[in-house]
Amino acid sequence: HGNDLFREVGDCFSTKVIPNPDLDSEVDLLSSYAPSLDAKTLRQIAGSFADLRSMSEHGDISYPYSTREAVSVVRHLEMYPEDDTVSTLHNVLDMDSFDERLYSQIGEVFQRHGIPVTDYPSWREAMVRARAAASGDGRTGELSIEYLGDRTVEGKSSSPPSL
Repeated sequence: HGNDLFREVGDCFSTKVIPNPDLDSEVDLLSSYAPSLDAKTLRQIAGSFADLRSMSEHGDISYPYSTREAVSVVRHLEMYPEDDTVSTLHNVLDMDSFDERLYSQIGEVFQRHGIPVTDYPSWREAMVRARAAASGDGRTGELSIEYLGDRTVEGKSSSPPSL
């Protein structure tokens, strides 16, 4: 869960905790970064990230997804309107794809908010494998090695690889 900032440097600095914005404020903030996105999409993204932060506060996940990640998603969608929300989320959250249980939890949060992450093959596969592992029916601890071919194409994430 990171270091306790106040314990480590609280006596050296004057610290001020700034809470996360409420949902409406976050939607307003996101709309300033992506004015062409519709309000429904902005609310879906803001609500999803608010739920992820809440999960972190309750100890369900370790990383406290901040407004920074939500801003990254909407800025990308504003700059590249031909990209869809799910692939953009995938680019921002790819690091978590190595932990299938966590990746599945994150995917379920976005599903609840109407963002169809199961349309993205690797998310769908990760969610199925995580459910199977949780029920005791799946194999766990597998190692997958991917050999990358031509690295000249930039901009597309290939992780996790389709198995």
